[in-house]
Amino acid sequence: MILLLALACAPAPDDSGTGPRICNGHADLCDRPLDAVAFPMTHNAMSNAEDGWLAPNQNRSIDRQLADGVRGFMLDVHPLDDEAFLCHGSCDLGSERLADGMGRFRRFLDENPDEVLVFVLQSDVDPGWIAAAFDQAGMTDRARVQAPGDPWPSLAALLDGGTPLVVFSQDEGGDVPWILAGYRDFMWDTPYAATTPEDLSCAPLRGSTDHSLFLVNHFLTAPIALPELAEQVNPDPFLSERIDACAQQAGQAVNFVAVDFYDIGDLLPAIARLNQTGQTRP
Repeated sequence: MILLLALACAPAPDDSGTGPRICNGHADLCDRPLDAVAFPMTHNAMSNAEDGWLAPNQNRSIDRQLADGVRGFMLDVHPLDDEAFLCHGSCDLGSERLADGMGRFRRFLDENPDEVLVFVLQSDVDPGWIAAAFDQAGMTDRARVQAPGDPWPSLAALLDGGTPLVVFSQDEGGDVPWILAGYRDFMWDTPYAATTPEDLSCAPLRGSTDHSLFLVNHFLTAPIALPELAEQVNPDPFLSERIDACAQQAGQAVNFVAVDFYDIGDLLPAIARLNQTGQTRP
């Protein structure tokens, strides 16, 4: 999102002949497989002050997050009135029908056909409920079905295949083929229970370090998310130094950096640097 990239040679023109093809904002990303791209990610993306949620993790709505360049979203799904809802903890703090939330993303993809999005779902509902909400929102056919162990397609291939959405579940995903069992089959992450900057660790938490996708959890909770906590860890040089330290310790490039209050600090330029310098290449 909002990345500045350059190559030694000019990229090939797009089909219209008017210029290079653009994927997620920049031509250099089109030919990169998903696991060679870095994505800024919002933790509890649906929980935001702009839409009136209490104790929010973000200041801005999902619509604004998309407009600003966020392309990775951690979303919590809970049952409410026999339907899947986006909630964080208690739905009394804020809620939105999952189908309505997916409608926001569908409209964005309709208006921005060269963008690839990634979801990480923490779900307390049957996967069939999630599938039903995606069906209602017209999102099912856009979700990528990926077999464990298969090479990831490039962003251009995802777009050309009509599947610009990759959906991971924190658990095993159930019988819905496009809800990918994230930590079992595809990714690993760092601990997420930090209360101070010193608590942030690059140690493995969930998933195998043999997986090709690496998610760095970079937020503080003491006891809830607060803007003043984000001010401690989101700005550079602290943010970029931690990303680089985790990559060096793991011997693996970072693909997702999840933060609270992404509009505080330097998440977007930090991710731009990763993509620009090629540090996301395996």
